[in-house]
Amino acid sequence: MLLVIKFLLPMVRNVHLSIEGRNYLADLVILPGLGIDVILGMNWMSGHGVLIDTSTMVIMLREPDCKEAFLVQLPRDDDIRHAANAI
Repeated sequence: MLLVIKFLLPMVRNVHLSIEGRNYLADLVILPGLGIDVILGMNWMSGHGVLIDTSTMVIMLREPDCKEAFLVQLPRDDDIRHAANAI
């Protein structure tokens, strides 16, 4: 017998996200105390055609209102360390 426990966490619907100047909507679950900005789930990513290349730190996703895709370069660990040192 499989027991499934589902926690009821607060959700904020239709949150406007801007990625590289393109506007998207997402429903976000609030995860208190984790210090995480945003986690976009598998449903959101598959709905927007997201591909993640971990070797080059590049994400490809579709434009909000069409099928054309664009690339987003993620910061590398060195970039994050330098930014943290500058603060």
